[in-house]
Amino acid sequence: MRFETAREVIEHASNFHSELSDFYKTLAAEHKTDKTKLLLDYLTQHELELADAISRYKSDTSAGILDTWFQFTQEQDILKIAQHDALCGEASTDDITAFFMSVGDQLITLYKEMASQADEPDLKNVFTNLIDMQTREHRKFTMNVDRMMDW
Repeated sequence: MRFETAREVIEHASNFHSELSDFYKTLAAEHKTDKTKLLLDYLTQHELELADAISRYKSDTSAGILDTWFQFTQEQDILKIAQHDALCGEASTDDITAFFMSVGDQLITLYKEMASQADEPDLKNVFTNLIDMQTREHRKFTMNVDRMMDW
C-alpha cells in the first residue's frame, strides 16, 4: 500500500482536471460536427474551472489538515486518463457524456475512499465537500448538455 497526504490527493485531482481539459481540447480539434465540438469546448472550459476551484479549495484549507497522511488503498490509475478508442475520431455526444459521467463517478469513489479513511472530522469534511462539488457538477453538466442538445 502507498501512503499519501491529503494535499497530494487534492493536487492529483486538480492536475487530473487540467489533463482532462487538454484531452477534451484535443478531441474537439478532431471533431467536425457542431454539437460535438460545442460539447467538447464546453468540457474543456468546465475542467479548467474545476481544476481552478480545487486549487482554490486547497489554498483555503489549513496546512495541518492537508498534511495528514493516509494509508492509500485506491489504485493511482483512477487519476489517469485512459485513452478510450470510443472517444477518438467521431465519438457521439452520448459517448462523450458517458465518458464524462464515468470519470466523475471515479473521482467520487476516490473522495469517498479518502473520507472513509479520515480520522479527523475536519479532514473528512474536506473530502465530503469534494464529493458534494463533484455531484453538483454532474447535475450542472446534465442540465447544460440537455440545453445544448436541444438547439
